[in-house]
Amino acid sequence: AVTKIQTMTRSWMCRRKMLQRSEEAHQVQVVVTRTASAVAIQSMIRSWKSRRVYLQRLEQDRHIKDEREAIAATTIQTMARSWQCQSELSKRIMEAQEFDLSRKLIAVTKIQTMTRSWMCRRKMLQRSEEAHQVQVVVTRTASAVAIQSMIRSWKSRRVYLQRLEQDRHIKDEREAIAATTIQTMARSWQCQSELSK
Repeated sequence: AVTKIQTMTRSWMCRRKMLQRSEEAHQVQVVVTRTASAVAIQSMIRSWKSRRVYLQRLEQDRHIKDEREAIAATTIQTMARSWQCQSELSKRIMEAQEFDLSRKLIAVTKIQTMTRSWMCRRKMLQRSEEAHQVQVVVTRTASAVAIQSMIRSWKSRRVYLQRLEQDRHIKDEREAIAATTIQTMARSWQCQSELSK
């Protein structure tokens, strides 16, 4: 009987320990499960926060990129308009300079033409007057007078030829001065055109 009691007592104690250990193991399992769940929830919250921060930074970077692209586009448009205005202004300046030079060349040509025409008419009047004077002398005077008149006419013609030579020399000098003036104006216009470029 004592042995049975001891055996029953030991068996009860053993079952009690097994139950305690089983309960302790269950509690440990519950704690581990709850801890894992908490860690998983914290990990999900951190991931969500990190993703939210990442998306915010991505949105900020996209906004900054859009602003920079807008500024760059505005700068390029401003530079293009400025270049277009400068090109148009340079073109108009060159056209005005070309028009002014053409007017000056036309004026110089007209002055030269008028000068030559006046000199030609003057020479023709002088020759006509000399011929008339010779005709009068030949008609009214005798041979000796005619000879003297011829001598005078020769002298006058000589003087006239000298004057004609002088006039031709003066004309050549004036034309040379006019050509030099035109060349100087053309070089000045060319230099101004190169400087404006």
